[in-house]
Amino acid sequence: MAQHLNPNGRAFLAYGCVTAVRELKHSLTARGLRFTVLDDRKLDKLPEIFLPGMLIEVHVPAAILN
Repeated sequence: MAQHLNPNGRAFLAYGCVTAVRELKHSLTARGLRFTVLDDRKLDKLPEIFLPGMLIEVHVPAAILN
């Protein structure tokens, strides 16, 4: 994702799978990207597959691109 965004760029994703949200968070934070869930629901309270999907903001800090 960092390859496709400008410094301090943001992407918005929607996922409706608990495992996918957890894996995405782990993968992105391991790469130094910021991951913010823009949803009031808690993953622990949702079924494995759920709708509507959970909105997630990914932020690419400028330092990652330099």
